[in-house]
Amino acid sequence: MSRRSGFTVNRINTGGSKGVVIQRLGRRRRSPSDVGEGRPHISAGITHIRNSKLPTQREIDSQLRRSELQSLPEGSRRAAVQMALETGHTLGIDEQMIVDTDAWEDVPSLDIPISGKEVSVDPSHEGGEYFQLIDMARDSLGSVSHRQYPPRSRQSRLETRRQAWLAQMPTLLNAYMQYKYSDNTVEVPENPTYFHLRVLGINGYESACALPQDQHHEYINQTLLLHGLLGTSPVAPELAIPIPTLELYRRCRLRSPQFSIQQWVKVLCDLSNINYNLSFREQFADGFDTYLEILRRLDHLIKVELGHDQPGWRILHACPACQYKLEGEAELNPSVMGALDGNNSLKRFARGDRGSDTLTFDSDYFLSHEYVDQFANEVKCKVKKVDKETVCLNRWRAAMADNLKGMYNAFTETGVFVSVCRHGFVWTILDMMQSGELAKYPLATVSKLLSVFPLRIGLGYDIACSFTSTLMSSSLASKACTAGLKMVVPAFHGHAHNRLCQLGFHILMSPGFGLEDLETCERIFSSSNAVARLTQHATPFHRRQFIDMFLRQWDAEKYENLGKFLLNNYRQALQVLEEMPVRIKALMSGRQVSEACFATWLQDERDYLESKKTEPDTDVLGVEYVELLNKYNDARTLIANVSAIRKLWEASVKLEANATRANDKARLRQVTHDAWEGMLFLQKGLQDVESQLDVGERWTTDSPAYQQTVELLE
Repeated sequence: MSRRSGFTVNRINTGGSKGVVIQRLGRRRRSPSDVGEGRPHISAGITHIRNSKLPTQREIDSQLRRSELQSLPEGSRRAAVQMALETGHTLGIDEQMIVDTDAWEDVPSLDIPISGKEVSVDPSHEGGEYFQLIDMARDSLGSVSHRQYPPRSRQSRLETRRQAWLAQMPTLLNAYMQYKYSDNTVEVPENPTYFHLRVLGINGYESACALPQDQHHEYINQTLLLHGLLGTSPVAPELAIPIPTLELYRRCRLRSPQFSIQQWVKVLCDLSNINYNLSFREQFADGFDTYLEILRRLDHLIKVELGHDQPGWRILHACPACQYKLEGEAELNPSVMGALDGNNSLKRFARGDRGSDTLTFDSDYFLSHEYVDQFANEVKCKVKKVDKETVCLNRWRAAMADNLKGMYNAFTETGVFVSVCRHGFVWTILDMMQSGELAKYPLATVSKLLSVFPLRIGLGYDIACSFTSTLMSSSLASKACTAGLKMVVPAFHGHAHNRLCQLGFHILMSPGFGLEDLETCERIFSSSNAVARLTQHATPFHRRQFIDMFLRQWDAEKYENLGKFLLNNYRQALQVLEEMPVRIKALMSGRQVSEACFATWLQDERDYLESKKTEPDTDVLGVEYVELLNKYNDARTLIANVSAIRKLWEASVKLEANATRANDKARLRQVTHDAWEGMLFLQKGLQDVESQLDVGERWTTDSPAYQQTVELLE
């Protein structure tokens, strides 16, 4: 049976003569199973694996083939089944067709309708009748219809590939552990079937690497992993990447986050002395994602065995220095210190062609969008206004009203909001979605930390002054008060706050925080800028995956340097204890001052500034009265000047043009009217203020009250 021009042609051997049956069929696209059967360089072993792992597609192709066979005449169907049994292409052939084939009979001739006539053809030994029949059928039937298949979207392709990888992931995990941690060598079966594929790695490029196929393996990638390779496709990979090459790139990426996959693949092509091809980059990226997924599943299995998979376990045990308590150690207040802040470097552009990628990345670092959105309506939007009590709200963008923190629609994720301990270990991170630093982000972070650290937490935040008010008006107020939460402003950011705010929230003015500056978030953001180069145009899945890799490497480096960090802090504390008494004694200038006096002085300063937050009403009214009085005197002076000019004009020589004289007279009359109207309005305002201040006689520039108010203005 062969296919040409949409016809199925069956040659039937009748012994003495040959018959040809032509049945018109609709064309269809070749399925992956059809392609595999027609590729000579792919062995039967890989074809068996491919067909066994595409049950849905195979069933569809089988049903289509069965329908085509059933639509054939009986003789043609028997011939087609017989040829399929001889060649081994039994797709779509059931047992009933095989039973019917045993009693097939010869068909001596073929009758086909051409242009409304019955044409009988007896093939001769000379040949050529077949092509004549094809030409006659084309002329009679015209164009051949094509079977229409619905187009597959990018989302459908990604989801299909994802599901194929997930189905074999447990098997691949076991194969990877056997390859990585077992000394057993791969046994080659007797009379093996070899399959060929390309291999790209640090040792070069092989265009046809032959590997023995184990028929007991369910997936081809299972066989590849046991040989130290990983395919770039879940079903029928054409390219494989060695595991050492994937691991080497992962290590390079951890140390240098800006090292992209494209740059690495170009390095591999240079080492292999081949030209770079974009398909290499795409295939390597798919294989690298699968490799990372295997490592994450392996890490999860280890956590389950050790009992480290409980919610909040990583946060509670992230920093040994914060959580390890010595026997007999005094309770500290705060007992745990950390910092939280937002940053907009790790933003991601909203790309229409990327929106169809619905893959999500789960990490114990990230707080979910659903968890964050619980606090979306905790703070009502308010109209921006000048705050008379503090200027901190005007100096910090994060302290603005939520309805003023808009962001261009060009970005989907506009940044991240992180929380870290004082030693630099990351607690949580969340995405800021198409907005600035809204109140729900720090509220969600504080809620998570309160659920892990129930007592005496100290947190540094650059707008701790305004956020404290927000926190106390939210649903977390009682929980924060019970836990003894203390919000402070970090050392560097504190200098941008006013003095009264510093006395209440600056970390240097807050007891219990010692030498900490709580500027840890800024150090993380400075280092994470290297990741931003590759995340701004990535998919949501890959953006989070790269950020997760960066955070894990960051924590690993902090753990590595923790001993040196603590030693330097200890030396700094000893130096402070040695030098501070001498400096304090020099500042005291021989006066005897107790330690209690320092706290008293701070409280006195705080009380004084609190009393000066709002000016007395008499001073405010006095300033307003002086300003109105100056405007009233200026209006009187203007009226006098206008009257003098009008008199001079009337006494002057008559103008030659009467029309010009009339216009000038009208303008003078209007200026005089406006001046009198303004003076009367100011006089009414003066009378109102005088009644409030109880002024018996209107002030003049020589009045003592007037001069005192002018000094207050200056």
